[in-house]
Amino acid sequence: ANYFSLLEERLIDTQKYVAFEKENLNTFSIEFASIINDCCGLINGFFFELCQNKSTREEFNIRDYKKFLLKGFYQINQCVYCDKFFICPWEKLVINKNDSKNSTPLWWNDYNAIKHSGKPNFQKATLKTAISCMAGMFSLLVMYDFKRLGNTMCNWKGIFSCAGNYKKDTDWEC
Repeated sequence: ANYFSLLEERLIDTQKYVAFEKENLNTFSIEFASIINDCCGLINGFFFELCQNKSTREEFNIRDYKKFLLKGFYQINQCVYCDKFFICPWEKLVINKNDSKNSTPLWWNDYNAIKHSGKPNFQKATLKTAISCMAGMFSLLVMYDFKRLGNTMCNWKGIFSCAGNYKKDTDWEC
């Protein structure tokens, strides 16, 4: 949770240069690439620990994470509010759960494109992708606290908050 808070502060700092407005969602930058890489690394570590508790294997990937989420261990159709945007970061996983090719969130695909090929996919390091992956991690932390403590204790006074299952901005696709 502390590392997430630091990442959230870094994302907030980008507002000095790029306003969190719909018109700027496709703006890309080195800082967004760094936030996306760090956040998705955090998501990998989070899932690794969760999967490790349920398996004797030593390596896991997004397919394992999807199976874990789709088994119902976590409520993944949760919506997250960030500044002006409602985001359902795991929605694509829920909608396309029987289609392995199309069930990965777009922000995860963008993360892999940035991570594995660098400059050719640098334009995928957008504000939208940064907000989406941060919303994904936030929702995991909220669900983790709820499972562990019976309530949501992650009240970081940042830009992310739970929005239930309400999706206001239908143009946002994660």
